[in-house]
Amino acid sequence: DGTEGWCFSHNLRLFDIRRPDAAIAENTPQTETARDELAALFLKNWQPESYLQMIVNNAIDLTRMNADYGFSLDFTQKTGWLQLANIDLKFEFASVSKDAAQSYTLVGSPISLVLKSDDLLVVTYTNDRGIPIPYNFIPIDESITDIINMEKDRRAQIFSGLLDLGPNFASENYGSLRFGSGGTVVWTDNQMLVPYVISAKSSSSGTVEFKYFVSERLKTIFDGVITINLYGSEAENNFFYSIQNNGIQLEDASDILPQDNVFLSRGASPTVMFFGKQ
Repeated sequence: DGTEGWCFSHNLRLFDIRRPDAAIAENTPQTETARDELAALFLKNWQPESYLQMIVNNAIDLTRMNADYGFSLDFTQKTGWLQLANIDLKFEFASVSKDAAQSYTLVGSPISLVLKSDDLLVVTYTNDRGIPIPYNFIPIDESITDIINMEKDRRAQIFSGLLDLGPNFASENYGSLRFGSGGTVVWTDNQMLVPYVISAKSSSSGTVEFKYFVSERLKTIFDGVITINLYGSEAENNFFYSIQNNGIQLEDASDILPQDNVFLSRGASPTVMFFGKQ
């Protein structure tokens, strides 16, 4: 009826008005150019944006970093793959359409892309209910598998150091710690810490982890954070630790919440414990 209007082209699916059911042909110059531009982008490995902060801070969270996560396209097979903790999507596409500057649609798929900068790609997945869900990806040259393995080695070396130093430690007031192979620990005679530090439901046995980190400021005071998970406890027990020639000093950090797996501050009046090696 002559009415005119506009719409952001990112939201449009282009088609030939003479064939309303057909997308623009694969061999049009526009499509070929868009495909070549996009193919050049995927000479890089696009990984979840959250990895950047972990790498920069040298604070790798093994529960969030996974070598399988990422976004990739195969222009020969015309297939793509989007995998994160909450999505595992393999899809096909017919062609590539450039909707606007640095904005692309993978025709015939639920995926569209916007290159925000050379180092930020926004991948939008439109689900079965028509809801668009954006995911941010960045290029990372390093091998994610290597980064994960180095973090695993770091944690193993810390525990190995405890075994070499001890593996048995004792405190006059807070009981005895005995570390064993496989990341195990037995903590006996710790009644003075119950229930404010250690749960009354905890057994004496458990496991040890080194999954948290300390800020640069706290590194001048502590070597790191040791997490002791005693069986039966409702929560993990976190302690700042300092390795000394004759033992290990622990400072309770259970009432502090880390940010992105990093502890930024100490408690107001923490319990401090020294365990001498036996």
